[in-house]
Amino acid sequence: PIFCVRRLQQYRRVGFFFSSLSIYIHISALALSLSYSCSRSRTASSLSPVRDLLSGIEMEEVKFDHESKEKIFEIFKEFMASVAKLDELGTQGSQLLSGLKQGLELLRRPSINGTSKLIENVIETSNTENLRAYIEAGCINTHDGAQSTKKLHTCRVGLDDHLKKARSLIDELERLHNDVNIELETENPLCTSTMSDEDLELDEEEATVPSKKLDANDYALLMGIVKVMIKKNHIMQEKIISGLSLKSSSGELETYCLMWSLQPYIDDGIMSWAWKLV
Repeated sequence: PIFCVRRLQQYRRVGFFFSSLSIYIHISALALSLSYSCSRSRTASSLSPVRDLLSGIEMEEVKFDHESKEKIFEIFKEFMASVAKLDELGTQGSQLLSGLKQGLELLRRPSINGTSKLIENVIETSNTENLRAYIEAGCINTHDGAQSTKKLHTCRVGLDDHLKKARSLIDELERLHNDVNIELETENPLCTSTMSDEDLELDEEEATVPSKKLDANDYALLMGIVKVMIKKNHIMQEKIISGLSLKSSSGELETYCLMWSLQPYIDDGIMSWAWKLV
């Protein structure tokens, strides 16, 4: 993780900025978020997804019957199944982004340096029509050029499709989270379980391991926390894809790939803890 932070700092120093000011500011914020994420990963055992479950939030203790608890837990498992699909989708998106980067770099590969004595001797020795045509074409043969162009199109279409599928799964997370809140309110009309995404922001520096077994309210809060992290990560992916163009530099593309794979808004400690509850 420290290596990743240094790489990001290097990119910023040498001027590998995104094509728009808004995306550059966004990535700067991500670098700061990443530094916190790296420090958290080293002390994951002392951190928790919740601080009983949220710092500063007082929940009225409500007793639920066995049937209601089972229903809420089933919704939680369905919620985590959608999270798993998003994880798989994110891996596929990372591969598509890397493929697009490779395709662009192949098309922009520099021509042979004809001023080199060694290269000049090789060309003179093998001065065939095919070699001359290859050099004039920028050292890219027709087949490679066609394949790269096709790969670029496939990867770009795939990334756009990724956003649609991810958006659909996030909507599913929203629905399941709402279902849990409705179930809580049905059990106790006075229970104020519904919270905005802003309310679900974790103060990660104060998070501690919960000392008690999770109750139904806690599951609802945990689902909200996970949902907020995933939505932030999706917004980052949207900005990355919208920033892609044929003019994107190699440095920009490498930074895009790095940020996509790092997922700075996803807290591994929280996700690991949530999976243990399934």
